[in-house]
Amino acid sequence: MAWAYFLVERGNEGYAVLEEAMGLRPDDADLMLAVVDQYVQHGKFANARRLAVRARKKSNRTAWLRSVAYLEGAQGNLAKARNLWARVIAAQPLADDAHRSYAIVLAETVGQHAAMEHLHAVCERFPHHLRLTQLLLDWQGEEGPQAVEPTVRKLIEMHPSNAWAWRKLALTLAEQNRLDEAFEALAAAEPLEPASIGYHGVHGELLRQAGRFDEAKEAFRGAVRVSADATYAMSELISVCETHEERLEELAFIEGELLRQFGSGNGLLSFRDLAAGSLESEDLIDSLRKALKARPDLGRRGRSSFVNCVSWFSSTRRSKSRRPPSSDSRCLPTCGAISPRCMKLAWSRMPRSRR
Repeated sequence: MAWAYFLVERGNEGYAVLEEAMGLRPDDADLMLAVVDQYVQHGKFANARRLAVRARKKSNRTAWLRSVAYLEGAQGNLAKARNLWARVIAAQPLADDAHRSYAIVLAETVGQHAAMEHLHAVCERFPHHLRLTQLLLDWQGEEGPQAVEPTVRKLIEMHPSNAWAWRKLALTLAEQNRLDEAFEALAAAEPLEPASIGYHGVHGELLRQAGRFDEAKEAFRGAVRVSADATYAMSELISVCETHEERLEELAFIEGELLRQFGSGNGLLSFRDLAAGSLESEDLIDSLRKALKARPDLGRRGRSSFVNCVSWFSSTRRSKSRRPPSSDSRCLPTCGAISPRCMKLAWSRMPRSRR
């Protein structure tokens, strides 16, 4: 119930449910830690720390270490967070999420080389662990496709039915301008997950790189047909258009899918930004109002963002400016002047629905 309230941005009611639950089960350690994590996500660090102290002697030791590690990382205490994650890994050496968070704070406090050494070592220790190998691939991306290719081929050898790995290989080969091999790798992924947004997106990327722009547009349309929240595919679909008329045609297609499907609202915000540079103000206002009417389920912040945007366009119809007000994005817990990797640590803790 609380999670549902937070999902639709009714935080006060969400916290009221959690407080009621803690009143009914004052010694429930798992509940306490869940509330600690929720406090961290909303930047209520003092509340989180007080509750973590209460939960310490009642909860599972590793679970408590996880919650406190997130808390320390979100507040920018990265050395403390690193040490806490190391203790979690010692107790749960196969926990890929713990290795992910540890690598982030290790790179931040010691260096990129230390994080890579750690990930290589753990993958050598557990060579058949799918998620740990995927984690290594995420980090190897900064080293270039030549470093990624041997690892992804090893992953495919271990898990030949993993469609993500085949798509990753296709992109890695495309980065090396080996398009024929890339298309072959993607063909192996298609029957494994034929309705995947990822398949359509990678297919569009390969087709665009090959100069087959009409086919690339159809591939990106396929991703949007699967999900109206496929914001990457929407952006790529518009970017591959060569004329204003083509952009208008694709924007009309995206609008139709947004009205046909149910989504989180991210697609609507993306459409708003993409359409601002192509549609006349009156047309865009009509589209946004139509979308708002069709989506009464949007959270308060999402609706507020749309209403503000409509008001802005209404007041600037004769202006040459096409830039809409920025989206009211959900903020991460702040911890002073933090680095991109510290932000990544806090971001990774958020539920996918809030990213």
